[in-house]
Amino acid sequence: PIVFKVKMGEKGKAFGSVSPAKIVDELKKHGIVIEKAWLPAESFKTMGEHKVAVSFPHGIRGEVHVTIEKE
Repeated sequence: PIVFKVKMGEKGKAFGSVSPAKIVDELKKHGIVIEKAWLPAESFKTMGEHKVAVSFPHGIRGEVHVTIEKE
């Protein structure tokens, strides 16, 4: 999974969020290039693992596992 470490409040909610743009940037660091438009527009603010759908061209679908951990 792609791991993001973020500052958290008392109830496990992140200060800020993990956006599709941040996911794309992190994947690039690992040599994986995708378009932001291929990801859903939602951002993630809660700790834990999130499965993010990827809609590639030509009807191909995939999934990226994003983990948000407390900093």
